[in-house]
Amino acid sequence: MASANNSGLWAIGNQPTVSGFGRTSSGGSLSNELRQVNVQITNVDNTNNKIRAGGNGGNDSCQGDSGGPLSSSNTQIGIVSAGGTCGTGGDYMMVSKYLDFITQTIHLLGTPDFICGNTTFENISKLPDGVSFQWSASPSNLFTVSSGSGLSFTTANNGSNYGKGTITLTVTTPSGGTFVHNKEVWVGKPDAITLTTDGTFSINNNNVSICKTFGYCMTASSNILLKRRSTSPLIDDSNSTINVISQRDRTISTSSNFTYSGWPSSNSFFNISTLSSPNDRTCFGTNNTGSYFLTVNASNSCGTNGRSVIFQVNSCGFRVFPNPAQTTLAIEFENPEMIESIPDLIEIQEEKSQKIVKSKDIKAIKDKEKNNPKAFSKIDFDVKDLPRGVYYVQIFFDGTKQKSKESVRIILTD
Repeated sequence: MASANNSGLWAIGNQPTVSGFGRTSSGGSLSNELRQVNVQITNVDNTNNKIRAGGNGGNDSCQGDSGGPLSSSNTQIGIVSAGGTCGTGGDYMMVSKYLDFITQTIHLLGTPDFICGNTTFENISKLPDGVSFQWSASPSNLFTVSSGSGLSFTTANNGSNYGKGTITLTVTTPSGGTFVHNKEVWVGKPDAITLTTDGTFSINNNNVSICKTFGYCMTASSNILLKRRSTSPLIDDSNSTINVISQRDRTISTSSNFTYSGWPSSNSFFNISTLSSPNDRTCFGTNNTGSYFLTVNASNSCGTNGRSVIFQVNSCGFRVFPNPAQTTLAIEFENPEMIESIPDLIEIQEEKSQKIVKSKDIKAIKDKEKNNPKAFSKIDFDVKDLPRGVYYVQIFFDGTKQKSKESVRIILTD
């Protein structure tokens, strides 16, 4: 692209080249092939930022060429803008008058979002003639090189630290325009992992208490939100301020692949051993009581970051099985002779609609069979008619639902 240093390229009488897929004559058809022709410059209007060219011998741009380049010596000096009858000449916007805006939009906003190892900002190496810049990278603990200048630069992750950094570019153009561009980047391996649950239990630091045989789900995240915005006013050749529309904030997430693994292995604690979860979510059940570990690792091309959680698995007085279930779901109470520990009502609720699809009045059974605890030691639900999906077993210790309840997440599968 042309800068103010290249003004000799659009002197009156010069014959730059215009190219495009426009019409070859007024009212004609658009071209199926890229065409080009030399046009002669007849006027230069610096006040309105226009170059007038064409008409000599009928050489001209035409309808459909708008937005195309006017070039000389491999440098774009203009953009097809407006004209009258094809063959009589047309107006071209002067690229040099808008160089600040173009440089900021094309070159600076294209800088990378993620740095792992050596990263060269290739777009900076193609800056127009006479444009210069200085750059810095912070914080210094993330980078092996933290400042410099020139037509291109390479910055690198130092390999040991990771986190959010900022690249600052200070750009100066031949017109005297100077602007600063700050770009947030993520450097190195994923951030420390955050774990959230579906609400059936809570993460308390790295120690969790859960119940045996229940179904649980967790989501892992290691995303860093990066924002970039350019708001600096730019200066053109006439020293007047150009009001540039600010670039919208752009939110960027680092990409991570999460792997969950349980210890001890499958069939001892979790009903999974290792699971790679691209959508950052895993569901699991427990088979025994005791202390166990769940480890979650997030990886990208720079490395791996992990978090381990200790699970204290308790009996909890009842169990819901099998989970996942197919045709029958059972709720078994370990001490039915302790009638005060037996609930009054059990409901099955569909997760999405929150509709109650099954229910049993346990209080009525207790009243009828109070001398026969085995009658309510195990409550079975026929679930083969329910659509496959996620449900909650809700256990109320008061038929009016005014007192405490337990909620267990279950999955129905084929």
